[in-house]
Amino acid sequence: MKKLFINSIFCLLLATNLNTTFAETDEGWYVAPTIAALTTDSNRPNQDDTGTKFGIALGKEISNNINLEFGFANTKLDMLSGNDLSEKNYELDGLYFFNRESSFAPYLVGGLGMVKKSKAINGTQTNPTWGGGIGAFTDLGDFLGGSSLRTEVRFQQQIDSSNREYDDVIYRVGLNIPLGTKAVAVAAAPVVVAMTPKDSDNDGVNDDDDKCPSTPAGTVVNSFGCKVDGDSDNDGVKDSMDQCPNTTAGTVVDSRGCPVDPDSDNDGVPNSKDQCPNTAQGVRVDFKGCEIRDVITLPGINFELNSAQLTSSSAATLDGAAETLNKYTDISAEVAGHTDSTGAASYNLSLSDRRAQSVKDYLINRGVAASRLSSKGYGETQPIADNSSKDGRAMNRRVELNVVK
Repeated sequence: MKKLFINSIFCLLLATNLNTTFAETDEGWYVAPTIAALTTDSNRPNQDDTGTKFGIALGKEISNNINLEFGFANTKLDMLSGNDLSEKNYELDGLYFFNRESSFAPYLVGGLGMVKKSKAINGTQTNPTWGGGIGAFTDLGDFLGGSSLRTEVRFQQQIDSSNREYDDVIYRVGLNIPLGTKAVAVAAAPVVVAMTPKDSDNDGVNDDDDKCPSTPAGTVVNSFGCKVDGDSDNDGVKDSMDQCPNTTAGTVVDSRGCPVDPDSDNDGVPNSKDQCPNTAQGVRVDFKGCEIRDVITLPGINFELNSAQLTSSSAATLDGAAETLNKYTDISAEVAGHTDSTGAASYNLSLSDRRAQSVKDYLINRGVAASRLSSKGYGETQPIADNSSKDGRAMNRRVELNVVK
């Protein structure tokens, strides 16, 4: 019987090369109803050597490779004496996955438990059990919210009250049904998302133009968002005249309230702080003196888990982006990939770079000139939401077009 068990494991190991995406749930909880064929130890006294086992398990994804399950199963066995034997199994198992992200995800399983045996004549008996084996989850796509087909073969040993050991082999098949909500890609029609100007301190001046962004409520402000006739930075120049209202304390300033420091490109950032000193006239710059590029958000872009493979639902958004870029041929853009903070930063950087390249390749295949596109992955370094929440992480996993021309 043990030889049969080993041969079954070998057959399942032959199938571990498959490498497409395996369904994932946000929460990690699942329920697993199963049915099993039981081949019992030939040393069991007065008992037929086969039986059928019905079971159910509640499981939780503990990490990328490990699941923990509590299971219950009920077995009916025919006795040669004519009396049925009922066995109720209670198991606590651990599952170790070789590659959870595959559509065919093999795993090792092992655990401890107990079996409660009931006979019509002899009453009940409770025995400890232990065992292990090998199985696999096979992705069923969107069936039952991202369920998987589950197959498993395992060896189980129980020891009765007389210290006799019985070795059984169990062939199990069933479903793994996720209890959490599966991430679903939603394609959006617009390519460019209009952003409503933000005014954090409600002073009537948008944050992009507000040089005093934390003005108290009710304060009368000027066009820079600073208090009228105030001197917010205590540099001796009234806010109404201060063109550099956030000067560091102790800095020597000119009549405009700006540091005595030349600004060769007249972008409002002195040369000592200007990291882009040759900015063209009229270009909007950030605090480093570098051009603020327009960002085109591409909503509804999704990839297979831990992969740069685009999902089919991404086509509508990318086709729209390609159409727009082909219409406005004077636009050059950088495809920027971003991730959330889950996992190692180095891995996230590599994954975002591969995903950005995948989007770039798709746009080129839709007719956008390769010379107009570049790609770069930023990993988790530029979040736009809080990574401590599920919704925030979803927002941070994004692809954008940074217009560079």
